[in-house]
Amino acid sequence: DDNQVLVMTAQIFLDLLGHARLRLSDVNLIVFDECHHARKGHPYKQASTE
Repeated sequence: DDNQVLVMTAQIFLDLLGHARLRLSDVNLIVFDECHHARKGHPYKQASTE
């Protein structure tokens, strides 16, 4: 079993989910750096509610 670490912005994460390039079922851990930005229409807010 291989382990992978992916580092990306919240917007790229949303784009990958939206285009079915990444499935949440394949993710074991998500770390949101600077999560205090998670307000209104910010990608962090959208990513945390997907």
